Amino acid sequence: MMSSIQAGARHRTRVKSKRAALQGEKLTFATTVDGFFFPLANDQEVELLEATVRANEKTREQYIQLLRDCKAQCPRLDIANIFSDLFSDEALLSYNYFGMTNRSKKKRAMRDYWIFSECMLEAWSDEGIDQETLKAKLTKIISRLNHKLRTRGYRSKAATNEVLEYEMLDEDYEEYQSV
Repeated sequence: MMSSIQAGARHRTRVKSKRAALQGEKLTFATTVDGFFFPLANDQEVELLEATVRANEKTREQYIQLLRDCKAQCPRLDIANIFSDLFSDEALLSYNYFGMTNRSKKKRAMRDYWIFSECMLEAWSDEGIDQETLKAKLTKIISRLNHKLRTRGYRSKAATNEVLEYEMLDEDYEEYQSV
């Protein structure tokens, strides 16, 4: 575990918002979290951040300051929109607020993670975010993510079907030409 933290220690946090780039401005935050590069790419990085935040007060303070900076840079943006600067879709696939699902895959409960609960409440309490508001926002984030993945799956399936239809038509045409 320690080697993973040391190996990643050369990375500095650099958060760039896609929304800001589209609007012509570039968001970067001076705050860093030693050993982590945001957005986190997968659930292993999320687990490592959680373990490090719990074990190291300095890392916890750096993460809270990063959260504050994100909100300060985009005060009118919803927390759900800020999440894309912190976590990739793939990093959040294994999580939901309560950890329960009606599918066979068990999810991890975000409410049990300091990085999703205590740190966010501490960072954003001045913005009027309380436990209930945070719960609603995290639930909305996971709902959006699931919708996005379903849509991506439907589009992928539709594209595959379109290719198959084209190939079948092409074969029928070649067969027609040979008769």
